[in-house]
Amino acid sequence: MRNQMTVETSGYPVAGNVGSSKARSLLLIGALAGVLAGCTSVVSVDMQADREANLAQDRVLLTPPTDIDLSQPLGLNDVIKLGLRNNLDLRVSRFEQEIAKDTALADKLDMLPNLQVNREYDHDDKFRREGSYNPETGVFTQGSTVSRLKTNLTADLTLTWSVLDFGLSYIRSRQSQLQQEVLQMRRNRQAQLLALDLTEAFWKAALAEDALDYVRRVERELKAQRGAIEQSVAERRLDAIAAKDVEKRLVDIALSIRDLQADIANARIRLSRLMGLNQDARFILKREAIKPLLAKFPRPDQLSANVFEDYALLNRPELFERDLGERIQRDDVRAAMLNMFPNLSFSAGRNWDGNTLVESNYWNSVGYSVGWNLLNLPRQYALVQSEEKGVEMERASRLQLTVGVITQVHIGLLDYRIAVERFKLYEESYGLTTE
Repeated sequence: MRNQMTVETSGYPVAGNVGSSKARSLLLIGALAGVLAGCTSVVSVDMQADREANLAQDRVLLTPPTDIDLSQPLGLNDVIKLGLRNNLDLRVSRFEQEIAKDTALADKLDMLPNLQVNREYDHDDKFRREGSYNPETGVFTQGSTVSRLKTNLTADLTLTWSVLDFGLSYIRSRQSQLQQEVLQMRRNRQAQLLALDLTEAFWKAALAEDALDYVRRVERELKAQRGAIEQSVAERRLDAIAAKDVEKRLVDIALSIRDLQADIANARIRLSRLMGLNQDARFILKREAIKPLLAKFPRPDQLSANVFEDYALLNRPELFERDLGERIQRDDVRAAMLNMFPNLSFSAGRNWDGNTLVESNYWNSVGYSVGWNLLNLPRQYALVQSEEKGVEMERASRLQLTVGVITQVHIGLLDYRIAVERFKLYEESYGLTTE
């Protein structure tokens, strides 16, 4: 407890000039109105200039990295590596992951206790005298002493630790770390789908270029034979229908060339977008022989659906994401239950009071407090029930995804079997036409 001294004043202080007090009040009101008017003013932004500046930056970012040589032919592995490194969607997800990492660190630091530094200054325009009252006689005695001066300075440094806030911060920190893993799983799946899209676009472009080379070779052969056929028709050694048939085949080939050129252009544009390159980027695709690659593919009868099911169910990133989502939801249940308990806080501080009338200007303080909002218990109980249902929903969602993955495996194997059979038919048809 601090001892206080009182000083006696020799009469009431003289009141200030009323006119000057009104002038100061009007000046304060005018200054406040000016500040509010400035806050409501609309900021002028040159959006066109910003758009041009941002566009210039974006064009620079779309240029290929300096360590990538696009003059060399790009194989499938090169295309996938470049796409995984430079794809714009993966860049955005990379930033999301970094933001989640910083958020997890911030939530972890939130578990620290509060260390509050306060400094306070106040000035009164007159002394506040303290009188006394005698309850036995009912007499008021007008005071002539004060316990504080007009100008007062105080400061304190207080450390406060809330047990409930610490528990909630711990749960939030763990959820942030789990959310970081969720984003990693999403990014892994995004990279897998990107690799599939890159593979599809690469082979569409490469096979279209191979087909274009073949069609142009056939076109050259037909054009070379057209003169001899026309000569034979002129000499009546060959029917004129044969010449018309050659002309029709040449027209069909010309149309096929246009279609293949359009397919190549579309596949290259899509490939450039997936690799994060500008649409006018020039690159050469390394076209490998297709038959040695096809020979490495397994036969459909060698593939077991059960093996693929187990592998998919144990390795799909979406299922890992659902597992993490259930953990996060269970932490929400714990947080809702924790909010049902009373809050216990401990505090310790060092204080200073600049009042010269007190005996001790410096003193230490320790204490604790307990608070419990009883009327909040029904609400928190309802939240606990809601969060527990959320856990059940996460499990149902995971089961739904599991069924979807199993279905995808069987559909994928069926599509593969059909594609192999169709390829064999095309190969037989091609062999007959070439003969």
